[in-house]
Formats: sequence, C-alpha cells, structure tokens
Amino acid sequence: MLLLLVLPYVYISVRLLSLQSYDALYAMLDDPMLSYTYLSRLVLELISLANMSILRILGCMLSCVQPLEILVLLMLIIGFPILERKKITGITLLVLIMEICVMFGCVMLGLRASSLAQAILYIRMLGAFLLVGSILITGVLFYHLYRRILYYRHALSYLCIEEKEHTA
Repeated sequence: MLLLLVLPYVYISVRLLSLQSYDALYAMLDDPMLSYTYLSRLVLELISLANMSILRILGCMLSCVQPLEILVLLMLIIGFPILERKKITGITLLVLIMEICVMFGCVMLGLRASSLAQAILYIRMLGAFLLVGSILITGVLFYHLYRRILYYRHALSYLCIEEKEHTA
C-alpha cells in the first residue's frame, strides 16, 4: 500500500526534474497525477492563498489530506512497534524526514526567488531531491517485499508433523 503512495511521487519528481521553462510548469499543472500526491495538492493550495499565516498554512495542510493517506498513517502508527527494532525501518524514517526537510527548504527558497529562471531552478532541485528520496524509499519497500517472499518460502519448506498426546 505504501508503494501506491510513493510511485506517483517518482513520476512527479521526474516531471519536475525535466522542466525547462515556466510554460512547461503551467502545462504540468493540468496533469491529473498531481491530485494523487499530498505534496502537490499542498503546494497548489498554498499558491492560491492571498496572504500567508501559520494558521492558514496548517489549515491547508489538514485540508489536503485524503482518506488513503490517513489509513496509511494509521497503519504506520499501529505497525511501528513491530518494526521499531529493525535497523532498516529507522533508516527509512530518517530518509523520509531528511527528504521532507530538504523539500521544505527548496520550497522556501523557491518562494523567495527573484526571477522565473531561479524559481525553475529551485523547482528542478525539488524534483531531484524528491526523486532520490522516492527511489530510496521504493527500494526499501521492494527489499522488504523481497525479504517477506523469501521468509514465506522458507516457512513453507518445513514439514510439520502433528503428534497426539497419549492419554492413559
């Protein structure tokens, strides 16, 4: 299920990385894939704000959340105690937190850009960081899937014999 949330980010990051002009950016706004990612919904909502305040930004952040994202968040919260002792889970969370921080920095720099060319550069940087983080997270998810399949095959290879207890 997490893979369904990560793959649209890979697609959008490739599109952002390939931007060459402001016209291409406007053409990308018509892409229906933008509605599948939280980040793009949030950016589009923030762009439409007339004036910014902390309360308006928090309101936008909450209004952009969809039910599938809430479900995945609940699954992560419930499943985290099971996975917390595994090193790969900590690495994945660290990559995700670093990706969010770097993307937030790129967005803040992009909002302060003095020219359109500089804004496009920051948008392309955002796409590059998003692509690297999404590929790392996708790789970790595929690694977990691969390990599950191997573990499942290994578990099926045991021969179980049921013994009945003798009663006297």
